[in-house]
Amino acid sequence: MNNSFAKIRFNQNGFTLVETILYMAIVATLLLAVSFLFAQVLESRTKHQSIAEVEEQGAFVMNAIIREIKNSEGVNFPTPGTSASQLSLQESAPENNPIIFDANNGSVTESVGANNSVSLLAPNVFVSRAVFTNLAASSSPANIRVELTLKYSGGNSQSQYTYEAQFEDSATIRK
Repeated sequence: MNNSFAKIRFNQNGFTLVETILYMAIVATLLLAVSFLFAQVLESRTKHQSIAEVEEQGAFVMNAIIREIKNSEGVNFPTPGTSASQLSLQESAPENNPIIFDANNGSVTESVGANNSVSLLAPNVFVSRAVFTNLAASSSPANIRVELTLKYSGGNSQSQYTYEAQFEDSATIRK
C-alpha cells in the first residue's frame, strides 16, 4: 500500500505562525521607538517655544521702558535713592503726562496720560519680580535701573513647562 500522506505537498508561499509573530514584534518595537522619538521632539519644541516667548517678551518690555525713560522730561516716582514696582515718568506733552509703568498683579502695564493701561506681556508670560530703582543723586538727571523677572507658564496639563528669565537694564533721562 502506498502511503498517500507522503505524497501531499505543502504550499510554502505563506508565512508560518512563528514568522508572523516575529514580524509583528519587530514592527511593534519600531513603532514604539518612533513614538518615543516623536514625544521627545514635541517636548523639546514646547520648551524652546517657552524660552523664546519669555526672551522676546522680556526684550520688548525692556526696550519700551528704556525708550520712555530716555525720552521723558523727568521721573515722578520712585524718588532718588528709592525703589518701587511702579515707575511714573513726566512728559512734556500734557496729554501724555504721566507715563506709568506698573508691574503689579503679574503683568507689566503702561498707561499714558488719562488713557487706560495696556498690558505689555503676552497671556502666558507673567512678572514674578519687578523693581524700578532711581539711582540718581538729587541734583543730577534721573538714572533708572529696571529689573524684571519674567516667567512663562503655559501648556496643557500633560506637557506643562515653565521657564523664568531675569532682565536688567538702566537708562538716564536725556534733557
